[in-house]
Amino acid sequence: MPNIKRGMMGAAGVSGEGGTLWAWGRNPPYGQLGVGAVGNQSAPVQVGSETNWTVACTGDNTNQYLNADGEVYGAGLNNHGNYGTGDVATY
Repeated sequence: MPNIKRGMMGAAGVSGEGGTLWAWGRNPPYGQLGVGAVGNQSAPVQVGSETNWTVACTGDNTNQYLNADGEVYGAGLNNHGNYGTGDVATY
């Protein structure tokens, strides 16, 4: 899987075959992997079902994902407004 990014406690990557998005690692308490659950993931889990992902970026309790349409998605802690949405809610 090319384009693997590793954060402090997790990792994410985009599969070269079809542009699927995968994430694994520490996920509680903010759901920062974006996999729809809060438990830790010891192996890669597909994030959603879309196949147009191009970049995955991980951080401390947060992940951001970019798709081929130029849309950026975030998951996890947003305590410093890092998603650019104008608030500090966790997504």
